[in-house]
Amino acid sequence: MRAKDGHWHWAETHASAFRDAKGRMDGFIASFRLIDTEVAKEQELLRRAGTDSLTALFNREEMFRQIERLMARHQRRGEKLAVLFCDLDRFKNVNDIHGHQAGDAVLQEIGIRVRSCLRSTDLAARIGGDELMVVLTDLHGPEDAKAIAEKLRLAAHVPVPTQAGDLQVSISVGVAVAQPDESLDALIARADAAMYAAKEQGRDRVVMIAASPQQRRES
Repeated sequence: MRAKDGHWHWAETHASAFRDAKGRMDGFIASFRLIDTEVAKEQELLRRAGTDSLTALFNREEMFRQIERLMARHQRRGEKLAVLFCDLDRFKNVNDIHGHQAGDAVLQEIGIRVRSCLRSTDLAARIGGDELMVVLTDLHGPEDAKAIAEKLRLAAHVPVPTQAGDLQVSISVGVAVAQPDESLDALIARADAAMYAAKEQGRDRVVMIAASPQQRRES
């Protein structure tokens, strides 16, 4: 409902027919009340249900719901989509040496930096203790996904200020670009495998795993 000052408000309305003495409908009786506060609280609860409390990124459950939606659109429209698995290198050492408060500060700051590297259409989530997932949409090609992944890797290099002092961290990033008719499980498995390959190759790097030979033949 729009107010006289031009602002819009949420309203709860109840209406019923008004009938005259002969039972004929002669208009309506309605009542309403503004529920802006109630709606704001409901929206905040929904936001919290899908958000990681520490980093303010999506949580695992919400991210997977979002990916399923985007995968359906990707296959329907032929849009290019990529999944990035990001894992903080040797993050356990941060907690063990400097404490969990410093570790939380690192995760919060990395979450902020990840969001700053993405476009408004991209998604980011914390899916585990020190694991982040990024979904890139509307890509021109695999090189775009790898360029953004490299941007994330470099952003993590800047020392993070914490109560224990400035801490240097790095991330390993695995990249997988969705293929036509590829399942969500297969796409995520490729991104996960790419991230572990980055770890095995020395950490602090970006690795992309292309489609399997069978997928390339089928496409």
